[in-house]
Parts: sequence; structure tokens; C-alpha cells
Amino acid sequence: MIKPDEIVSAGQQLGKTSASSSRALDRSLVHGMAWTGITKWSGQLLTWVATVLVARILMPADYGIVAMATAFTGIVGMISEFGVGSAVLNFRDLGPDKITQLNGISLAFGLGGFILSCIAAVPLSWFFKTDELTLVIIVSALGFILLGLKSVPYGTLQKEMRFKFLGLVEGLQMLIQAISVVGFALLGFSYWTLVLGNLVGTVIATACLVGVRPHGFAIPRLNQLRDVLSYSWDVVGSRMLWYLYTVSDSFIVGRLLGSAALGAYSFGSSLANVAVEKVAGMSSQVTTSLFGAVQHDHAALRRYVLILTEGFAVVSFPLTIGLALVSEQLVWVVFGEKWLPMVAPLQILALSASYRSVASIPPQVLFAIKDSRPCLWNSAICVAILPLAFLVGSQWGTVGIAMVWALVHPPLNYRLSAYVFRSIGLSHGDYWRSFIPAAVATLAMGIVVVGLRYGLSSHWSLPVRLATEVCLGGIVYTTIAQLFYRAHLQKFILLIRGQRSVE
Repeated sequence: MIKPDEIVSAGQQLGKTSASSSRALDRSLVHGMAWTGITKWSGQLLTWVATVLVARILMPADYGIVAMATAFTGIVGMISEFGVGSAVLNFRDLGPDKITQLNGISLAFGLGGFILSCIAAVPLSWFFKTDELTLVIIVSALGFILLGLKSVPYGTLQKEMRFKFLGLVEGLQMLIQAISVVGFALLGFSYWTLVLGNLVGTVIATACLVGVRPHGFAIPRLNQLRDVLSYSWDVVGSRMLWYLYTVSDSFIVGRLLGSAALGAYSFGSSLANVAVEKVAGMSSQVTTSLFGAVQHDHAALRRYVLILTEGFAVVSFPLTIGLALVSEQLVWVVFGEKWLPMVAPLQILALSASYRSVASIPPQVLFAIKDSRPCLWNSAICVAILPLAFLVGSQWGTVGIAMVWALVHPPLNYRLSAYVFRSIGLSHGDYWRSFIPAAVATLAMGIVVVGLRYGLSSHWSLPVRLATEVCLGGIVYTTIAQLFYRAHLQKFILLIRGQRSVE
């Protein structure tokens, strides 16, 4: 069996990936996607069930309080991780001594993130005019210490392509979280349900990762880690700036429109981005390892970017656009009348998520080839533009803020993708053609769903109408994809069998 490190070595020596190495990487890609996909989507089913149950118990204001805390702790989380996991993955010649030094840096930043959160908790509660926020931030910040402990083991397991184990750990984490949040909600923990449920799952996942790949801690010697730390600064900087502009909408909604509006908006945003998070999560866990393994082979990078873009579009387009089409009925049937204010922003956010679900792939190439600075600059541009756009959009409530994601963000994001295409020699035409199978099948699905909306008898109950639209829309999408794009599907079958797929 060909080991990933052997593949990398051969690719570096020859400047290209051999056919046998390509087949081995294809199998690693498919097996990794399979295990990651199975665990993520199985866990997501449990999460959806738990979410529905908890949403019927908690109030929008409970979600608003947690969203306020997350808007800050997420920023600190970007710093506390410090890009160490990504550095461990993409610097493939790190020895045990440097690994222990990086582990020490990771833990130090985790502890620093916790202390910073404790200091900022009270001022943030004043800013949001919510006294409960202080303790929520402090308890949530315990996760930074856990993040500092697990970053290096996680990066090591990614480099080793241990996707089966990583998938099982993530599935276990989601299972524990789902059980915990339902239990806490039934016990009347209100907003603490969301905080404690997430923390319990993180503790379990960290224990599993550290137990399988334990590393010691050492005081860092900066002269030995200069290249790695420079890369880590770019990674953490771009991630922090990315998080700043992605949560700036929550800051503005919470400050100007209140906790109830923020609760409805943030819950709708979470639903709209389920496909983005799961597809992008599946992508980042597997493809960062894959891109790192072929980081010197531009032909292989182009091939995998196109294959992954087409595959993720096929998965995410029907989910995101379908959600936008049936969102009003879905909210009525599943979540109840109190959540109706989230319908309009949910529809817009779901439509914008259809592109964002695949837009995360090109930037991963830059991190893999260690050209991370453009990601930093692009995130800085987004930070300068998007918060101002959200502020203007807030004049039209949460709908105006959602429109910014649909109209302003995609052009800014595509600037970075265009740079990636130039770096690896990928044409824009080839990239956009990879969207055609999913786009055509989704269009057919949309026509059927809208037609059913006006064609079904008004005497049918709302749950039956919703189920009919979802089922027939799914059937039409699958049928169109199989009838007219058999060659594209055959490419993925060849990939699964470990054969060289059509370029």
C-alpha cells in the first residue's frame, strides 16, 4: 500500500504526480470523503432532530444571547488556535522537536484566549446591554484551552490521512452534543443549554484526539520556527479577519435590532449555512491533506479543484436552493409561528449559501502551497467593506443585512479565487463549466417545486404539501442528473474505483 508521505516525496522529486500515486490519492480522497461524509451527515441528522426539539423549548432571545457571546469568542478562537494545526499539516518535514514546540505555542495561545475572554466579558455585556452575557462568555472560553490541546494532534492525524478516525471522533462529538443539548433543555437550562452542550462535546473530542496522538510540550525557540510562524501569522490573520466580517452582521443586528431579532436571524443563518458548513467542513478536513500532498503539482491541483467543485455543487445546490424555496412552509411546520421572522432572511441567506458552499475550495490551495498572504489581504478588504454594507442594510432590518451576503460578498470572494486560478493555471471557463450539471438539475427541481406550490389543492394540509414538494423536487433533481450527466457521474464512479478519471 502506498503511504501518503511516499506519494509526497515522489511528487516533490519528479515535480508531478505519477499515475499510480494519483490513483492512491484518489482512493484517499474518496475514502476520506466517504468517512467524513457519513459521520458528518449522520451526526447532522441527530443535530437536526436535537435542534428542532430544543428550538421548540427555548425562545429566540436565548439563541440571541449565545449568538452575542459567539460573535466575540469566535474571534478569539481564531487567535488562540494560531494556525498551528494548518502549519503541522502543510510543513511536512517537521521533526518531533519542532512539533513539541508548536504544541507549547498552541496551548499558550489557548490559555491566552481564555484569559482575554474573561477580561472582555463585562465590557461586552455592557455593549450588548445583556447582564447574562458575562458568565456565558467566560464558560464558553474554556473551549479555547481545549482547542490549544487538540490542534497539533488534529493536524498530525490530517497529515497522516487518518480520515476514518477523525470522522468517527467528529461523529461522536456531534452525538454527545445532541444528547446533551436536549437533556439540558428539558431540565430548563434555557440559554445554558447551547453553551454547555457544545462544551461537553468538545471535551470528548479533545480527549480522543490527544489520547491517540499525544505530543509533549516545549518552550518554543523562535529561530527554529521562523518560516512556520510566518505562515501561521498569515493563517491566523486571514482567519481572524474572515471571522470579523462574518460575525459583523450579528454585532449590528444585536446592537441595533435587539436580542430577539438576532436570535431569529442567527438561527435562520445557521439553517441556511448547514450545507456550507458540512460541505466545506468535509472539504477542509480532507482536501487540505490532499492539496498538501500534491502542492508542487499544478496539474493535479487543477484536476482536484474541478472535481471537488463539481461534486460539492451537486450536493449543496439542491439543499441550499431547495431550502430557500420551501423555507416558509418548513418554518411553519417544524419550528412554529414564533420563528416566522426568520423566513425572509433565511430565504436570501440560503440562496447566497449555494455559491459559498463551493467557494471555500480555491483558498485551500493557497494554504497548501504556502502562498497564504493573498488570503490575508482579501480578508482585510472584506473587513473594510462588509461591516459598512451591513450597517447600511440594517435600515431594512434583517432582510437588508441578508441581502449584503447575496450581493456584496460574492464579488469580493471571487477576487481571491481568480488569483488561485492564475497561480495554478486554471481557466475561468473550466471552473464555471463545473457548475453546469448541478445548476441545470437544480433549475429543473425549482420549476417543479414552484409549479407544485400553485398546482396542489389548497385543501391539502401544509405538512403534506411540504413533503410532496420536497420529495418530488428531489426525484426530479436526481433524474435530471442521471439522464443528462451520466458522463459526469461516471467520473466519480471511476474515482471511487481508484481509476484515473477523465480530465
